[in-house]
Amino acid sequence: MKKTILTFLLTTIITFSCLGRNDFLPLPTLVKKIDTIYMNRNWEAIPKGTKYSYFRTIEKRNDSIFLVKDYYESGQLQMSGAYKSATLEERVGKFTWYTEKGEQVHLFNYEKDKVSVKSYIYKFKAEFPKEPSVEIEKKGEVTACCFLCKDTITQTACGVFYVENRNNSSNKYEISTTLENLTDEWKKKMEKQYGKIIAEKEIEFKGYLGKEIIIETRVTKTILLLRFYLATNKFFGIIAGPYSVEDINNSASHFLNSFDIIDTTEWFQYKSNKHDFKIEFPNAPEYEIESNETRFGLVEMTSISFIDSISVTSNSLYFLISNEFPTLQIQSYMKDSSSYFFKHKIDDISKSIGKIIKEKEIEYKGYSGKEITVKRKKKKGYARLRLYLIENKFYVLGIFTKTKDSNNAIYRFFNSFDIIKDI
Repeated sequence: MKKTILTFLLTTIITFSCLGRNDFLPLPTLVKKIDTIYMNRNWEAIPKGTKYSYFRTIEKRNDSIFLVKDYYESGQLQMSGAYKSATLEERVGKFTWYTEKGEQVHLFNYEKDKVSVKSYIYKFKAEFPKEPSVEIEKKGEVTACCFLCKDTITQTACGVFYVENRNNSSNKYEISTTLENLTDEWKKKMEKQYGKIIAEKEIEFKGYLGKEIIIETRVTKTILLLRFYLATNKFFGIIAGPYSVEDINNSASHFLNSFDIIDTTEWFQYKSNKHDFKIEFPNAPEYEIESNETRFGLVEMTSISFIDSISVTSNSLYFLISNEFPTLQIQSYMKDSSSYFFKHKIDDISKSIGKIIKEKEIEYKGYSGKEITVKRKKKKGYARLRLYLIENKFYVLGIFTKTKDSNNAIYRFFNSFDIIKDI
């Protein structure tokens, strides 16, 4: 089953053949007067009084815009949008499609030189140079689809491709294996069809791991650019090209950078107005306050933690610790450099948790920080930590995990941290 779905997407990419009709974008109907039109399951107009699957109402506005609404047989709205003429050929503004239960499926916004697409059901948004075609295939619990925009003159295309396995509603994919396996199969097909892979690198987007691949075409020596992301149980492929090197920096980059993943799982956002931050946990965390004696005197420590006992990821504990130090003492201690402060803090972590096996400098909005990986000494596993000193507040973001490898949840937790006041 998985092979069939993947073959469907690979074939779609290679041939750029997603130009067929789709379930969510009914073909326009020629209208001679403002009326209710009844249609069969193929969106073909039928006589009134005949058994129908859909019906359409058209309202002419004063500005010569024709507002069209399509309905399911039940009367539930299926689509709403506007056209520039009664022929219903040119769309303008926002078009929204709905399921029979009234849930939003897609939102297309037709502007002068682009069509902005937001897919609620497939969890992404992107800006296409014109309306993309949509192709969908379902096999059991596996769904594959593609949104593809092709320029028949330049023979270039841009598209978003998507595979979801609903049997894996939790993050059951191992990034190190599944992402590699998926991208390797795509790479082989693309190389065979187009040319040589000249660059490849790991990338990260909103906490999700991915790959970027650049292919030089065999004949024209133009560039094909692909990006892949694995977001929980959803696999995204974004493609643009083939373009010249100059166009890669314009058309292709604009399309690729317009792509965004809509959150595929709901996390709990914790917000502390007292300590000026917000952060997301997989579920509602516990909150605790205690006072500790430090070299700066008695300091209040706030701890927010969530024990993930049922997760299928390798992460077992998420936590954030916040300390607020007396401003004058911390400034004097730092001696114009945060390195003194972080050195002592990392030494404390090494003594209490385990051996530091990786350390690098990071920053947040101009403030210095550290990211470290610790091999725990009392229990098997590792701790992934980020440390920030922001004015007189010290934040420790941490995750206990079974392996030292990264996963999507680690990046999502770290990257959700934000200060909620001007600094």
